[in-house]
Amino acid sequence: MDFHKDLSNVGWEEVKRRQLERVPLVYEWMKLADMKQGESVLDIGIGPGVFTLQYANSVGEEGTIYALDKSEEALDFFLRDVKEKMNNIIPICRNAETSLDAVGNVDIVMITDVLHHADSPIDLLRNVYKHINVDVRVLIAEFDKDSKGQIGPPLQNRISKEEVKKFAKSVGFQEVKDGNQDYEHYYMLLKK
Repeated sequence: MDFHKDLSNVGWEEVKRRQLERVPLVYEWMKLADMKQGESVLDIGIGPGVFTLQYANSVGEEGTIYALDKSEEALDFFLRDVKEKMNNIIPICRNAETSLDAVGNVDIVMITDVLHHADSPIDLLRNVYKHINVDVRVLIAEFDKDSKGQIGPPLQNRISKEEVKKFAKSVGFQEVKDGNQDYEHYYMLLKK
């Protein structure tokens, strides 16, 4: 399988289709992060935004979703579909590896299926750590490098759970819990 970190070889319609297949994970992620009505969530690397819309529904009109992606094309694709459907979504075109200064205070950070696309996952985690307050919950979910590799990126392009834990610890995060999921995924919940 040909893999490009920027997904330029796939197209946003195909990425959306793949995200729709994994929506059951999203419900588990929201439960793990204890996402509630009225909370503020930073969703890093939204792509076509299938997961983002689920988060927006979860926090309701009183909540806020900062929908961040470094690809202007991805944000345009997402915004074309949502238009006025969601008034609680703030789209931000920014690379989380370099800056989060356009993002307000948040209760939760969702980093789902994103780290394997980052040029520097540790810089992304470092920026998140610098930006958040002590009580913020950070959920990371990634394709498991120790799985069969039947869906998602090729095994050689995945980041192992141990490596992500090492990155997270090196920037100061503490692990709250971790586990394995369907769709060849693992997750970890972190705090500052």
